[in-house]
Amino acid sequence: MHHYRYHFPFYDTLVALDKLRSMGYKLGVVANGKSEEIKHVMNAIGIYPYIHYVSTSDEVGAMKPDPIIFEDILKHLGITAHHALYVGDCPLNDIAAAHAMGMKTAWMANSVNGTPEEHELDYTIESLSDLIDVCKQIERGEA
Repeated sequence: MHHYRYHFPFYDTLVALDKLRSMGYKLGVVANGKSEEIKHVMNAIGIYPYIHYVSTSDEVGAMKPDPIIFEDILKHLGITAHHALYVGDCPLNDIAAAHAMGMKTAWMANSVNGTPEEHELDYTIESLSDLIDVCKQIERGEA
């Protein structure tokens, strides 16, 4: 019950994930922690059905920002880093690490974890719905 009482998605999470998935994007989660607990949280907030693959540090044996966990998600989604957009809220574990792997990066600006380095950041978003326009820009070759 803990997961259902204390974890909540952003207001637009489910709508954004549904739209991105319907646009044909493969969606994955990279998370430090225990896979069973992470999957409980994902179920509690309703996002698990939208996700194609979850890469967790306990299953991979490496924590973000280690490249191994990023390589795992790319392998399981069947894409290269060049074709990935990584969304995160931590400047070091998410943005810097994904950038170093060659992924495009989108920083969730409402984060309390600091600010990424400008050269490591491709996009700044205020909500997950912003990803829809970001993906359309990438598709049009505008980014």
